[in-house]
Amino acid sequence: MTTSDSYQVLLQMAVDDSILDSEIPKKDLPIEVAVDGSGLIPLGMDKGTFVFVRGNALAALNKVTAKFLKANEELRNAMSHDGLFKLIEVCYTPFAINYRTSRERLSKKAARHFLNELRKALVKTQVTKTHCIPCYIFFNDTPSFSVGPVRFIRLQDWCDNLSLSPMDKITAEPGIRLLSEFNVMAEIDITANEAQRSYERACAAIDTVLTVFTMLFGSDTVHRVGRNTGYLKQNEYSTWEKETPSAQPRCGIHGHGRGILVVTKDIPSYLEKWKSVLDSAGGCIRSFVENVTSQLPTKSLDTRWVEAVYWYGQACKSQYPGVSLAMLEVAMAVLTQARQSTVAYGRLVDLGKRWLNRHPNDQLFPLYRQTYEEFVAEFERVRAEVLHGNRGSFFETDDTIYHRADVVMRQILLICALRLNQYAASHAPIDDWEGFLSWDEAAPFKV
Repeated sequence: MTTSDSYQVLLQMAVDDSILDSEIPKKDLPIEVAVDGSGLIPLGMDKGTFVFVRGNALAALNKVTAKFLKANEELRNAMSHDGLFKLIEVCYTPFAINYRTSRERLSKKAARHFLNELRKALVKTQVTKTHCIPCYIFFNDTPSFSVGPVRFIRLQDWCDNLSLSPMDKITAEPGIRLLSEFNVMAEIDITANEAQRSYERACAAIDTVLTVFTMLFGSDTVHRVGRNTGYLKQNEYSTWEKETPSAQPRCGIHGHGRGILVVTKDIPSYLEKWKSVLDSAGGCIRSFVENVTSQLPTKSLDTRWVEAVYWYGQACKSQYPGVSLAMLEVAMAVLTQARQSTVAYGRLVDLGKRWLNRHPNDQLFPLYRQTYEEFVAEFERVRAEVLHGNRGSFFETDDTIYHRADVVMRQILLICALRLNQYAASHAPIDDWEGFLSWDEAAPFKV
């Protein structure tokens, strides 16, 4: 069955279970509208032209939506299932009216026509937005810099460059005053078909950069780095301890202040020191947010790296070692496209040998008298005990195993960004983990 045949069958099912206003006998009006499939549901009423559908028609249109999304990776990055369904609803209404009126059976050509109209509608809804999200990375005044598609602009400079009419300035003034708790504005341009998906991708890109700084300065800085509407903002608290009422309140997460403590004049030297890492991470992020997959030779690998960094960041933010350890295992599985935990740990051993110069019997943590292979085995055992309920998620896990895993995972993710950047520039890279490893083995990483 061809693609058109499949869409043809689904659209025919939808049309057969649809009904026009003119087809409803006057004696049955007003009709009972229900959403449980037992009644009729109007589609397209906000456009002035509508058709009533029953449960089978809705199910068929939902399958059309899912099928179209599955076949269009770029669209999945730009639109949700619900957003596409609403657009399909708009295209389907005149389509259904036409075929319910003519009583014709749908042909393959009709299905292709519907898909073409849907693609035209998608082009019209595609919009590029510049998202501006205030952040704090360093405690002191931070100069402007960029990481891939994300531009970090010194907040005062950003405010000074706002082009606002006198009336707009009055309206915006309260919001601008609230920005004083941040010191940089992150900007990124996102092209998408849906405002919410555009915002989600912008946040994912910015969060990735913030997590990279956490990796560079150490996971304990995760509570000092954040963005508006992000982790710190949502979990911020101030409290006094009852036993010491005269003490100062603990502000922020776990009493931490905002921003990594670096002297202002030293920030450019840190940015220069880590330029290759930040540029490589920026390349992965750019590949993640771009829509044109044909021009991005390692889009799938880059996207997996961004997703793995997200899981690493979540591990850092958790207060509980058992939960953090489980999230680090997810990060490794996502990064290496491992479909089973045993495969993920095998790849952890392999990457340790490739990138960290750690062979199975090498002493990784002399303080614990533990070889690299023993560390990986303990990591796997404790993670399995947590996830299978044999060990408590909160307080039964020794945080030292998490801290050891954090050190290893942090190094692997940073080196992986460097290698992916080199791989993308190589001749005809294959966009999967096995192809990447083959190239990496032929051109070994020098520790």
